[in-house]
Amino acid sequence: MTDNNEKNNGFKIHIEDISSVEKKVFVEISQAHVMKEFESAYAEFKKHAHLKGFRKGHVPKSLIKEQFRKPITESVAQSLIEESYKKACIENSITPISPLKLDDTNFSKLTEGEPFSYSGAFEIKPRLDMVHYDGLTVSKSQVEIKEEEIEAKLKALANNCAVLKEITEDRGTQKGDIIELEYLEQKEDWTKAPMSFEINERLPKNILEQLLNIKKGDVVKLALDKGRNVRCIAIKYKELPQLDDEFAKGLGEFKNFLELKESLKKDLLQHKEEIEMSTMYENITDQLIEKNNFMVPSALVVQEIAYYKQSAAHLHQGHDHHDHDHEHDHQHEHQHEDEKELENRAVRNLKKLILIEAIAQKENVRVEDDELNKKLETMAHNTKMDVSRLKAYYTKNNLLESMRGKLVEDKTFAFLYTKALTK
Repeated sequence: MTDNNEKNNGFKIHIEDISSVEKKVFVEISQAHVMKEFESAYAEFKKHAHLKGFRKGHVPKSLIKEQFRKPITESVAQSLIEESYKKACIENSITPISPLKLDDTNFSKLTEGEPFSYSGAFEIKPRLDMVHYDGLTVSKSQVEIKEEEIEAKLKALANNCAVLKEITEDRGTQKGDIIELEYLEQKEDWTKAPMSFEINERLPKNILEQLLNIKKGDVVKLALDKGRNVRCIAIKYKELPQLDDEFAKGLGEFKNFLELKESLKKDLLQHKEEIEMSTMYENITDQLIEKNNFMVPSALVVQEIAYYKQSAAHLHQGHDHHDHDHEHDHQHEHQHEDEKELENRAVRNLKKLILIEAIAQKENVRVEDDELNKKLETMAHNTKMDVSRLKAYYTKNNLLESMRGKLVEDKTFAFLYTKALTK
């Protein structure tokens, strides 16, 4: 509770806790301070007022009051609330994370001859004075790479390097072929370029059935784009390269085929270890949430859900609806989550972030500038970008602190993982 000296600053402020994440502020503003704010508003309106028969800036105060009573009152109310609310937060070391929700937004009772009072609620981040993270457990499994996994990567690599050649024999399409199609009609409001498909099980079943046993020149009413007619203009097959030293050298990074295989094995191992670590981090998150019961501000939940929806919308826009590689279909599942599922996901993620931040502060987990620079160097190497350009981009778009926060999160999880392993 805070009761400020009215004589010194014109405000009486009282703050109550509604919950661990919500507070309510009660403010009374003195008659003198209200009067002062009205006088300032009259002077400001007078500068810009246009009334017939008066030059700009020379309208009498009595007419200003009469003609602009409502906007002046609203302006004074807004100014008084902003000033006093800011003062209340500063003097009580409070950082709101939501706008002030006023109990009454009707300011007709505000007059220059009377004190003004208001009340409203706002949210804050939960303060975790005690964070429980002892007794965490994780089980570490041995990650292995099988020969067939390496072979599958080699097959995919060869597939990417395959040369497309047109089939000359008189036969219909079959699985594994590449079919090229063109639209039979072009309209002013839409133009369709030729499209191609690899005929395989990744296609929707109805599309796959339509594309089998088609010959060059055949016309099909494809079950895409409102069933428009398309013509087969080519059937091609993939001529795969020989998997040998020459193939490895052709990739530009390897001396021989054995070196290529070792590199693929290393990449697979790293990928599996990252998945294993991610799974363990999620398990640690579940344990932390179970050990620490606290509320999450609704304002943060709303922001998080909005972020999910925005990300899903960008993902959807990033895929042209004529790109018929359906590998990403499952990625769209989150777009169709109902509101409750989105809310649960948001609450869980926010609890994780709040807990990790509290643990990082307690354990003094930091990321220094040199660590940030090393991360940028690694990213630049992996993306074949100039590190100075990459850093300039992150600096310009205010992304460095976000990166630092993610590295702090990773280091804190690594600390918790090591701590759990020692149990």
